[in-house]
Amino acid sequence: MAGGRLAVTQRAAGVLTAPAGDGIGSRAVAPAPAARDFQLGAPLWAARVVWAVHLGVVLLILTGWALPWRPVVWAVVAVTAAAQSSWLLCGHRCALTVLEEMLRSARPRANRRVPSAPDEPTNFTVDLLSRLVDGPAPQRWTNLAIYAVTWLAFATALARLMFS
Repeated sequence: MAGGRLAVTQRAAGVLTAPAGDGIGSRAVAPAPAARDFQLGAPLWAARVVWAVHLGVVLLILTGWALPWRPVVWAVVAVTAAAQSSWLLCGHRCALTVLEEMLRSARPRANRRVPSAPDEPTNFTVDLLSRLVDGPAPQRWTNLAIYAVTWLAFATALARLMFS
C-alpha cells in the first residue's frame, strides 16, 4: 500500500484484483455496482425500461378499475386479459418478466432475493415484494394473490363497463 491507498487494477474478465506487491497478496475484489452497470450499456437500460413499464402495468391493474375514466377501465380489461394470456403461455411467468430477464442475461442480478421455493424462477411481483419486506416472499402464495387480484380487477372493470 502506497500512501495509505490500495492500488487496484482491472482485468479484461471484469474482476478487479489487488497487485501482489502491496503486502496483501493477489485477491479478487468485486467491482463496484456502478462499474458493472456501466459495462453492460444498452441492454441494462432496456431492462430497466421494461421494469418501469411492468410497474406501470401492475399499478394500472391495481388501481385502474376504480378510476372514473371509461377508457382507463377499458384498458384494465384489455391489460388483464393480455396479462393472463401471456402468464399462461409463458409457463406461469409474465412475458415482461421473461423479456427483462433476457435483457439482463449478460449478468445475474446480485441483489435478487432467493424465492421460498429455490427451484422456481422468481417473477416481478415476488421480486418486488421481497424488496419491500426485505426478505424472501412465498412464491406460491404470491402467485395465488396475483391470480386473485388480476381476475378481481378484470371482473370489477367489466362489471363497471356493463352496468354504467
